[in-house]
Amino acid sequence: MFVSIYAFRGDIDEHKVAEMNKQIAIIAKMRYDGFHCAVWHFPAYPDGTPPENLGGGVGFTYVQPIISSFLSWDTWRELWGGYVFVVSCLEFNHNELLDYLKTQFHKVEGIKVYDLKLPYMRKGGS
Repeated sequence: MFVSIYAFRGDIDEHKVAEMNKQIAIIAKMRYDGFHCAVWHFPAYPDGTPPENLGGGVGFTYVQPIISSFLSWDTWRELWGGYVFVVSCLEFNHNELLDYLKTQFHKVEGIKVYDLKLPYMRKGGS
């Protein structure tokens, strides 16, 4: 399992995320044919009443399933940025993705990469 998390500063909206996901998929050799994204807007209060002192902000979370895992964005308008998570069972070049993100935002503040060394498929049911 390969995971890269990038923090960014800059303007973002759902349309830009959708376009950037296409480019990320090309760079990382990922496919998401047939999978539809899910988007949640915040603040969101299930019962319609904002809870006191809960925190949170204004933004959206965008999740795009891919054949081998998912791409996810978490954004906040008042912070002028957010995070993008690239998760895949297949190895991808995180430095190429970092270079691409740097062309799209004012600043990419950090990257944290994990190779969890998990087997792609388990055998024997456990």
